[in-house]
Order: sequence, then C-alpha cells, then structure tokens
Amino acid sequence: MSSRIFARDDQGRDRLAREDATVMPARRAVLRAFAATGIAIPPVWLTEPKPVAAAEPSPALCSGVAKAEYLARGFRDPVLELIRLLHTAADIEHASLLQYMFAAFSLKNGYESIGDYDASGMTTNLLGMAIDNMVRFGTVNRLLAVLGAPSRLAPPRFPFNSGVYPFAFNLEPLTPMALAQYIYREAPNRFFDFKGVSSSETDFIAAVCKMLNVPATRAASLYAAIAAMAGEVTRAGGTDVPDLSRWIVAMHQLEERGAEDRFAFLKNVFLGSHPAFAGRNDVWRLPMTDQRYPSYGITSNPASCPGRPAREASPATLALIRLGNLQYGTTLLLLDLYFRHHLPVYRSLAVAHMTGPVRVIGKYLPPLGTGMPFEAIDVPDSSALDAKHRQRFILALLQEGQTLAESIGPRLPPGYPLALNRETMAALQEISKQREPR
Repeated sequence: MSSRIFARDDQGRDRLAREDATVMPARRAVLRAFAATGIAIPPVWLTEPKPVAAAEPSPALCSGVAKAEYLARGFRDPVLELIRLLHTAADIEHASLLQYMFAAFSLKNGYESIGDYDASGMTTNLLGMAIDNMVRFGTVNRLLAVLGAPSRLAPPRFPFNSGVYPFAFNLEPLTPMALAQYIYREAPNRFFDFKGVSSSETDFIAAVCKMLNVPATRAASLYAAIAAMAGEVTRAGGTDVPDLSRWIVAMHQLEERGAEDRFAFLKNVFLGSHPAFAGRNDVWRLPMTDQRYPSYGITSNPASCPGRPAREASPATLALIRLGNLQYGTTLLLLDLYFRHHLPVYRSLAVAHMTGPVRVIGKYLPPLGTGMPFEAIDVPDSSALDAKHRQRFILALLQEGQTLAESIGPRLPPGYPLALNRETMAALQEISKQREPR
C-alpha cells in the first residue's frame, strides 16, 4: 500500500506549538466573544487533549467481536476496513450530537438543567452529551487523518438509518420516544440483554423496548470492532503503516467515558424523576399541546431548501435557518482544519461558532415553530483543495454568513455575536501570515 495514503506532518508538533503561540491574540478575541454572550465553555474544549500512553492491544478488545450484520467485513484489506468502520462511527456520532442539540433547543423555559450545560462544564445534560459526542466525532476523524483518509464531516440527512441501531435517527423535540432511543444507545454494554441488571430494572428495560418495538438485545460494540481492526492494522506492520496501539486504547476509553452518568441522567428524565420536573413525574403524560409539556411541538426533521418539506416558515425565519446552516458549516470546516493541522486555535474557533451563533439561533427557533435543520451547505466541501485555496474557501463562507447576518440586522436573535465572523476571518488571516515561508 502506497505511503502516500498515510499523510503525516514531518515538521513535528514543536512547529505547530510555535505557530499556535503567534495566534494567541486571535484566540483571546474569540474568548472575549464567549464572555460577551455569556457562554461557559466546558474545559474539555479549551485544552489540548493529553496523548494516550501507548499500550499493548487489550485482549478484551482485540481477540474478537460478537457477530452483528453491520460488522460483516466489507474489505479484506484491514486499512480499508478500518476506514469503513470509522466512517460508520463518525456518522453515528454526528447524527447523535445533532439529535441532542436539537432536543436541547426544543425545551421550554424552566428546563434549562436538562438541556443546557452550565459553568461547571457538567455533561449530564443534553448539550453536555452533544459535546461528548463531538469529542468522539473529533477523535474518529483524527484517526482518519492518521490513516491519510479524508475527514467524515458532512451532516447526515435525517431521518438517518445508521445500519447499527434498529430504528432511524430523527431531529425531533424531546419526548419519551426520543428519550427511549437515547437510552437504548447510551445503555451499558449488555444492559438490554438483561445481563447484570437488578429485578427492578427489568420493567424499565421492557418499557423502553416495547416503546421502540425492538428486541431486548443490543448489537456488538462498534468501538470494539474498530479497536480490533486497528489491532489487525498494527500487527500487519509495514513501513507505511502507523502504530495504532494508543488509538486502540483511545477507542475503548471513548466508549466508557462518562457512560454511567449519561445513562443515569437519561433514565431520570425518562421516568420524570429529574429535579427539573420538581416532583411532577407525570409531565410526559400531558398532551404535547399542553403549555406545561417540557418541549415545543415543533416539526421533526425540518428542512430549509426549496422543494423540500416544512417550507411554511416566514421569510425572516428561513433567513435565520439559512444563517444557522452557514454557521454550522463553518464550524465543521474549522474542525477539519484542526484535524489536519492540530492547531488548537482552529478548535477554539470552531467551538466559538458552535456555542455562539449556532446555539443562539438554535434556541431562538423552537418558539417560532421550527428548529435548526443542520443541513449540509449547498457548496462542495474543501477537502480536495490545497491549503491556500481551502483558506480562501472558508473565508468566502465566513463573508457569506456575515453579509447575511448584517442583512437580517435588528431581526437577529438577542445575544447573536455579530462580530464573531469578522474576528474569525482576522484570526485565519493571521495564522496564514505566520505560516508563510520566510
């Protein structure tokens, strides 16, 4: 297999660290934008993750994976098969984080502790869970970069059929049905096989499975399959094959990180025992039209493109949806720069757009009867471009969003950070200047 498949930065991280130091003023400008909009950023987003120590492949991860249809091998070559599995994982993580954000934005006032994270950076809420999924999404894409494969960034089209879970993923307001799907996904391994559960939990398992109309069993772990295939790639060796030992450990950690807390949180919300309900554990039995129901009755899987459904929104609302899509597309392209170049400032800029404009618009739309569709922007992605033209592409997209935001003007939601696009453009231009050969 050609060594060109494994694109590596032979300049080393020291150069990247020096370049990051040159753009700290731009990063501080972004953090000032956070403060101006009252946004608290969880610490996981503001620090470079520490490398996972290299370790021997765990026998539990690499000795075999339980049979499941979606794990049927697609390629004999282990690198191609690993990329296939990573694409599947990226799509699922992306769809999941968008579901959690959409559901968080759908909640009415008084349920902030369920939907929104706070200054403590807790992940036992829907936006905190979305951030956890984005960390996994990022890790999967970084491993794709190690393999020399393109990033898997395009948002899935909803309803999304993963091929892994026995139900479709939808962008929908928070309801018991949506919670049942989240619980099925986030449950501990073998929980839905009734393995290691107490007798008091069997009724809960039966209720969730009956609601979803699925058998009380779970498919084999996708991350265990990825770890096993990474082990096969590493054992195959070769001068052009990277050592993936630490990535094997990382895949196991991704699946376990915060799993018990997420599951307990979802279970409490499903059962109505979360503190946000203040003892009203029958709230989910109310009709969705009741003003006491926790979420707005907005349309599932909204769309904004001509010729697609859900076009009943006003022109002003459609302009906001378009702006939200542009901002989310910008977020993904900034993440792509981070996956390629490992400069933490790119990640900080991506977070600024996610927790700033995307979050503000996402929370503003449900009272108007709709939600963010998180559609792919209707231009080709920049992955095939060289660094110079990729930068030009992103700057043009940022200008497109800025022009649209300025045209909306006073109709922008309160707290919309209008200056952020210009600050991001200045930061990218400064990075480009510092990276130019002397």
